[in-house]
Amino acid sequence: AAARPGPALRGVDRAHGLRTFLVNCGTVSFLLGLPRIAVLAVARASGFLLLRRFSDAHAELGALRYLLSGRARLLAGRAARPVRGVVRGLFTSRITRLRNTIRGASAHLIRRRVEADLALGRLPEDDARRAAWSLPSEVERRVVGPAALPAGVLSRRRPVRATGGLRRP
Repeated sequence: AAARPGPALRGVDRAHGLRTFLVNCGTVSFLLGLPRIAVLAVARASGFLLLRRFSDAHAELGALRYLLSGRARLLAGRAARPVRGVVRGLFTSRITRLRNTIRGASAHLIRRRVEADLALGRLPEDDARRAAWSLPSEVERRVVGPAALPAGVLSRRRPVRATGGLRRP
């Protein structure tokens, strides 16, 4: 479909994505979606023109022309699709989109607040310490040698195996 001197690959991808949505959505979504897609496609093309992205604007208008000219065969595709509701699980529900938007916005606000606190030096001491590298003089004395056992060796749940080569302190 995108062979030279044919349409741009971006326009073909956009046109077929919109066709897939319109063929597989419900009747109300189709009736409301077609004019909505037309208005938004013109708005997106205008935005692309303002950004001087002429190939993207051309692709957007080409996708709209493909949908509205009848070459997309939207009604035939809707009539040929299988039983209603088969593709319902392929679309994200409005509640899920709203929940993801709220979650993303709150994470963004929290991240900005932590960055601001870090810039002002208001983080708690546990969070402000460096974990990557410390000078040997800054490290507290640790037990080394035969008395040092790995963490959890002396737990009461499992007995220490005699074959492990570890001695009790």
